[in-house]
Amino acid sequence: MSDANISKIIDAIYGSIVAPEAWQSLVGRIADELRADSALLSSPALPGCEPVPLTGYKFDITAVSGEPLLLYPEFSIRALAKENAPGCYLFDDLMSPEEQATHPYWNRVIKPLGYASGVLTVIRTADDNRRPVILGLYRQGASPRFEQADVETMKELLPHLRRTLGILLDGDPQVGAHDQGLLAPVFYLDRDARVVGMTDAARRLSEASRGVSVTEDGHLAVSEPRLQSDLRDALRTAIGKDWSRTFRTGAELAIRTEEGGSLFLIVTPLAADTISATSSKIRCAVFVLAAIPVDAATIRRLQRLFGLTPAQSEVAAGVADGESVEGIATRRGTSVLTVRTQLKQVFGKTGARTQAELVGLVHRLR
Repeated sequence: MSDANISKIIDAIYGSIVAPEAWQSLVGRIADELRADSALLSSPALPGCEPVPLTGYKFDITAVSGEPLLLYPEFSIRALAKENAPGCYLFDDLMSPEEQATHPYWNRVIKPLGYASGVLTVIRTADDNRRPVILGLYRQGASPRFEQADVETMKELLPHLRRTLGILLDGDPQVGAHDQGLLAPVFYLDRDARVVGMTDAARRLSEASRGVSVTEDGHLAVSEPRLQSDLRDALRTAIGKDWSRTFRTGAELAIRTEEGGSLFLIVTPLAADTISATSSKIRCAVFVLAAIPVDAATIRRLQRLFGLTPAQSEVAAGVADGESVEGIATRRGTSVLTVRTQLKQVFGKTGARTQAELVGLVHRLR
């Protein structure tokens, strides 16, 4: 998939925030771009998990509708067992061709459906508010097999899919698809990064100056001055430039309120063809959610995926929870220099370049 097509898909992903019904066509669009014969966005039947509405694209299970194994999510379980973290996998990575030849699930479910290869993307795990989400892309026997390049494409889309589904599944209840139906605090910004609209919850938040507010000239301001430049950078990349198809991406920031609480700001570009965007020239939105402290499961993932030591993962978790380096040092009873050294080591192991990038990385593993 070309960079231009990826950019358009990402635009559509963020556009689904104000039009959740667009997921049906979005799944089909992703499938078409990756030349998949069918696709399924599903919530695997795992113990203790809440159901998520399914969205299929040319997905016909009549050939195995009476097969008991159909209800057993073999590949989803294997994918989650890899790291219990978001990721993308070829079918052959989850079940070798040698095992496929004799495995009951392959021969009684996958083979009768005519699938020869697939890519499974774990967008959300069972730890995500007990709402796991898996996107499967499938190709029939006559089609070319999926390759690693297809996995890399899905990896590019993964953080955007994860961020958007997190907003829809973890945010406050929504009434209708239009932006005024969003009950969570949401600020809508134009090309000049000025606030041109907000939900009632956002207006109350701004008037109370609890972490986020709107300045007299219409710009967003956060209570922590040190994070104002990070917010400005995030808005710049989400808004992009009018004169080109600049690759627009979202970002996450965790901030501390004056009362000592934490807020999680999700900056997301919005598609140009959504209802809210066309009516008021909206280019991006900033969702404000109550920050959920990084839990032990996320800390274990950091250690397992990036090789962080317990001390390094504790520092990363503190940054993701909106703590300052000085605050982390005080809480842990160590020096600021030690925490800065450990944070530098975290950057080196995770590939994050700024604290804002680290915040986004950690919270995507939640």
